[in-house]
Amino acid sequence: PQVRLAWHNVPFRILAIAHVFLLFGTAIGSAGLAYFTRTFLDLPDSALGTYFAMATGAMLVGMTPWVWLSNRIGKKESYISALAMFAAVQLSWLLAGPGESMILVSARGILSGLAGGGMILCAYSLLSDAVRYDFITSGERREGAFAGFTTLFDKLSSAAALAAMGGFLSAMGYVSSSSGEAAVQSDSARLAILLCESAIPAAAMLAAIVAMLFYRLDPAMLEALETGHIEKDA
Repeated sequence: PQVRLAWHNVPFRILAIAHVFLLFGTAIGSAGLAYFTRTFLDLPDSALGTYFAMATGAMLVGMTPWVWLSNRIGKKESYISALAMFAAVQLSWLLAGPGESMILVSARGILSGLAGGGMILCAYSLLSDAVRYDFITSGERREGAFAGFTTLFDKLSSAAALAAMGGFLSAMGYVSSSSGEAAVQSDSARLAILLCESAIPAAAMLAAIVAMLFYRLDPAMLEALETGHIEKDA
């Protein structure tokens, strides 16, 4: 019954599909960065600390601008903008090479953090609208069921992404290191690492954007539903 409940809530269904793609892309991009900086960029592991520190700081600082933007252009549009920004940052790694400047690495961290903050903020704000939509149309309080499904999607999507990435790297000939030094990788393995950090996360964000194009719920529709100006099964 709870599966049917979630499936028949069309706004939640669309958000869930987009959320799965988002988590799949971000999980692969984050995990792949450790392989990418060491194998592809020839940078020390400290580069990861710098990147994620910049991303975390930008994520926190960027929340206020995202709230401002969503109030101006809408939550859906802001969400799509954040997804597109993250995809662009990931694709920019295609232009990187050995000995990449830490300035550029840090800049990508800042932009990735800004995009990540927007994705998190807008995704959960839109989720609250979908839960409100369910209450308006059903008259029942079922927030717990939707929160449970969201948590389940989070766990399963991240686990599936890491499993898929591991299988892809293995199939492409990735050789794990048995010591502290990075193992020499074949051209196909290096290509797989590059794709895991660039094209695959970007493609996942694009799929999330396509899903969001079908999302129709907005504050005006919720208000109209509450006041009875449109039918609740519209």
